[in-house]
Amino acid sequence: MLAKSGAEAVILGCTELTLLIEQKDTPTILFDTTELHAKAAVNALLKAQ
Repeated sequence: MLAKSGAEAVILGCTELTLLIEQKDTPTILFDTTELHAKAAVNALLKAQ
């Protein structure tokens, strides 16, 4: 429905949403904030060394 309204992507801003919706379920790009935050934390730690 959102894609039909022009959305190019959807932010999965709640950790439980990724348990219900996977990229294989939709052609719309999904952004998993839990994954993005984890990757950002690892990158920040690696740069701090």
